[in-house]
Amino acid sequence: MPVDWAQVQEHLNANADTAADTLLSPGQRSVVRWLADRIALHGALVADEVGLGKTRIACALIDAVMQAGGRVAVIAPPRLLYQWQGEWNEYKTAAGREHAPEPQMLRGRQALFDQQIRYPVATSGHWLLLSSAFGGFRITHDDDRFIALLTLTADKIREKTNKSVTWGAKNAAASYGSQAWQSFHRAAKYLAGAEDRREVLREGLSRDRILAGLEGVKAKLAVGTPGRGLLHRTVGYLLGKVDLVIIDEAHKSREYSDDVNITALGRLLNEILLTSPNARRIALTATPVELDVKQWKSTLDRIRVNGVDLEPARTFRKAVHELRKYPTDTHAAADVAAAATAFSNSLSQFVVRRLRIKDPIFPCTDAARSVNRRICTSASHTGAD
Repeated sequence: MPVDWAQVQEHLNANADTAADTLLSPGQRSVVRWLADRIALHGALVADEVGLGKTRIACALIDAVMQAGGRVAVIAPPRLLYQWQGEWNEYKTAAGREHAPEPQMLRGRQALFDQQIRYPVATSGHWLLLSSAFGGFRITHDDDRFIALLTLTADKIREKTNKSVTWGAKNAAASYGSQAWQSFHRAAKYLAGAEDRREVLREGLSRDRILAGLEGVKAKLAVGTPGRGLLHRTVGYLLGKVDLVIIDEAHKSREYSDDVNITALGRLLNEILLTSPNARRIALTATPVELDVKQWKSTLDRIRVNGVDLEPARTFRKAVHELRKYPTDTHAAADVAAAATAFSNSLSQFVVRRLRIKDPIFPCTDAARSVNRRICTSASHTGAD
């Protein structure tokens, strides 16, 4: 059942109201309340400057969603996964929530078949901590695991439905040990256990004859093929549906094409990860002012915020460019101030940003220096202290 965002809102506000400074700073609490006001309506971008604790704010949101009975997936660059795990453990200790679920970390395709993982992850009770590169896995010479999984799933589907599934890789997993074999069996049983999953997989396996002829299976699972789409769906089923997706460093791996699936992150978000009907996406970034219009559109698309007028972003960038060329020009400074206000207003419902640097970002006159501070604080809406 999809999560009730009104309950999430209640838990967020309660967390903000009762949190000690060791758990959430006053500024972090203000961002948590800002999220509480918006999470039931749409996605959001938390754009606090580096070092102000965006991850801790996200942990409070994860906690609130799980308290309301929802599931969460965090997508982060590979180098930050253990940092996330450590931050979550610190948050749980400070919040007195030692028994809250642990994240299931998945760095790449091999992790799907790690014998230490309770497989399938969808039934494990964990929230997901995924590498942003997870969607870029390739079918290589050592990936007979995928063929074994699909073969066993075909067997289970046939047992459930008595309907034929075209396949020919019966012994694809024979070389794996008993633990791995049991893991594959559990996964296949889960995949074939629900009618909606079963029918999608049965139709795809049969229509595209993915398992017909072992030698050609890997080619049928290559990127861009119908088989690859079916494999992505299979992996999504095993991960399970989530209610909240948090995308760390959302400005990275930007798509500059109408095809939002061209990057590993795009494939993970749009082809692999399954979400509930009313799911929300939250993005984290420390560099919103540096984004151009295409990057803003890509970032907002990722949090499923559409229809925002981004012309103020274009105007703002042009005005800043002129002021950097002529830092003593008071007219240029005034233009930046007006553009910053318009830019802020266009994004105020979706973006929150806190700053800790009070000094100018470049040398200029007192008048331009004042405007420059306004650039920093107004380019992205700040609803925080």
